[in-house]
Amino acid sequence: MFFKPYQTELNYKEFVGVDSIFNICKLNPSAKLKLIGHADKTGDETTNLELSRKRVLALKNYILNNTDISKERIITEWHGSAIPTQDASSSDKQFLNRRVEIMLIY
Repeated sequence: MFFKPYQTELNYKEFVGVDSIFNICKLNPSAKLKLIGHADKTGDETTNLELSRKRVLALKNYILNNTDISKERIITEWHGSAIPTQDASSSDKQFLNRRVEIMLIY
C-alpha cells in the first residue's frame, strides 16, 4: 500500500488486492498479518519514523474495524526511511518508498 508525501491516509483504490490477503488470513485462523511501515528520505528521520508508524496504525485500525481479524493476529513494525526499495535520488520513484508492506505469516 502506497502513500502520498507526508500523508497517512489510506488509498482505498488499493484495497482490491489487499482485501484478498485479509480473506486468506480470515480463512486460516493460525495465520498472522505483519504490517511493516516505511517512508521516503524526504524530511528528517524522526518525522519519517513517525510517518511510517502512523501509516502502519492506519492500516491496522482499518483491519480491526473492517474484518474479523483480531489484534492478537497483527504484528506491526516501522522503519522510517531506513529500508528503501528505490534510489532516493530518483524523485519519480520516491512513492515506492512510502509504503506499508503486508506479509501473511503461517
